Amino acid sequence: MEKGKLQDRPLAGIGFMVAAFVTVGIGDALAKILVTALPIPQFLLLRSVAVLVLLVPIFARSGGIHVFRTQCLHLHLARCALNGVSLVVFFVALRNLELATLFAIGFVGPLFMTAISVPILGEKVGIHRWAAILVGFVGALVIIRPGADGIQLMALVAMCSTCLWATSMVIVRKMSATESDATLLAYINTSLLLIGAAGAPFVWQPVTLGQVGFICVLAVTLVVGQWLMLRAFRMAPVGVVAPFQYTGIVWATLIGWVVWDEFPALNVWIGASILIASGLYVMWRERVRAREHKAAEATGA
Repeated sequence: MEKGKLQDRPLAGIGFMVAAFVTVGIGDALAKILVTALPIPQFLLLRSVAVLVLLVPIFARSGGIHVFRTQCLHLHLARCALNGVSLVVFFVALRNLELATLFAIGFVGPLFMTAISVPILGEKVGIHRWAAILVGFVGALVIIRPGADGIQLMALVAMCSTCLWATSMVIVRKMSATESDATLLAYINTSLLLIGAAGAPFVWQPVTLGQVGFICVLAVTLVVGQWLMLRAFRMAPVGVVAPFQYTGIVWATLIGWVVWDEFPALNVWIGASILIASGLYVMWRERVRAREHKAAEATGA
């Protein structure tokens, strides 16, 4: 992955971020089609093979097999375990939930990352952000709808997947000082391949040419989506482009409506609105803290 200069082009950055989440929505729709038709281990194996094939040029430029050299193998193993379980659980939820509902529950991720960064990274989270996190989880409860009949099991499954993924991403942040992007990609995608390979032989079923085509397109959306996000963050500050991740629920709703005639219930929209408001507040507080910290350093100098 080539390094590039940071630029000050906010409209371009916003465009790249919106395009990234259109791509993510398409990828999730393809995954929903495939995971409904194929056993999860088999789908995970085929998906991982396709992604690794696309990543081969990146690994080749990064030293080939030497891409697996690492200073923190234990953290890679922890991240791979968390991400592997998260993805399998996500596929279970994807089979049973509307695409937009699943996307809305995913908004818990950034809030959970902020909370879990305290014990894992030793970061400080003030009262304002803790309050926003708690409000955000209220939004999640609105989506899950606990009541006399219990909770929506699949919504809870999706929530567990999101929290596991968020924890794995905090571990990525902890490793980022010593590990390259190529090494991070090599470990996670190889581990997913091994997880799929362990279970696929026991549930294997014939694959159609159309399914192979969908898997290839899905792999492309995964790689292109990541590239678009990286471009977005190079074009404009995080605080400018990050809020546009929430446009993802629009694309997920449109795709779900067109393909499956799905439309989220009112509680999903209410809960998603609470989660989005909480997430935006946390982003704003991060910017305030950054400005205060920079001002304090300037004063001290």
